[in-house]
Amino acid sequence: MNVSFSRLRPLFLGGMLLATVAATQATTIDTFSIGGAAEVSLTSIDFLPGIPGPEVNGTGKFAVTAGAGLFSPLQPDFGTFPPNIDTGTIVDRTVPDQQAGVPINVMNWITFDDPTFTYALDLMFIQPGQYSSAQCGPPSASGQTCTPAAPPPFVSPYNLSNFTDAQGRLSSNANFSVNGVVRNTSTGAIVGNFNGVLGAEFLGQSYQQVLEQIQANGGTGSVTASYSGTFEITAIPEPGSISLVTSGAALAALGVIGRRRLARK
Repeated sequence: MNVSFSRLRPLFLGGMLLATVAATQATTIDTFSIGGAAEVSLTSIDFLPGIPGPEVNGTGKFAVTAGAGLFSPLQPDFGTFPPNIDTGTIVDRTVPDQQAGVPINVMNWITFDDPTFTYALDLMFIQPGQYSSAQCGPPSASGQTCTPAAPPPFVSPYNLSNFTDAQGRLSSNANFSVNGVVRNTSTGAIVGNFNGVLGAEFLGQSYQQVLEQIQANGGTGSVTASYSGTFEITAIPEPGSISLVTSGAALAALGVIGRRRLARK
């Protein structure tokens, strides 16, 4: 059966409208950033106490460095002395509990110390590293990238890059990406999805030098560095708005078809 594109075009346009609206639903509504220190190995991240307070086994502390939207109450206030900076707690990474590349569920992965701020981040996925391990071993040079091999059967989430810093030195950075949901701890309701990137810079050190420390002692070595994290929160589309858009797109397509039928009479 031959069907001309002109007859299918209204439905095609309706479908494109739905796809466009669905894409625009995932807009960033909130952001926040954190900073702290961590001890990193090939398969673990021990987030350190930072400031303030002692380390609690299995977690670390961080300072909130920026907040907007839902997280604007955590925006640091540098107009006071000492500055008023909110803090929070992040769960250490261990394997196999937090493997990269497979669905996980770490409830209360990130929480905040402000008792009036009733939101937490639940970690659902750690993205695998996007580079290969081919340039992890060769002599260091600017522009190299590397995702180191993790002990089988695990995969590494780390993306390493060498670059020339402002002082002309060979330096490196490392980062990994995470995804999950933002939950209202008072009601249990999921209020959004989050995408985050945590990373560190090693000024004056190539990633080959960093890996040498981590891979020492049969792969049980580690390196301690300051890190920063940036998070974007996207809204979850309301079912009502989706059905309204679906109905509108369908009516628009049917309206075009009806007009064309009347025109042929």
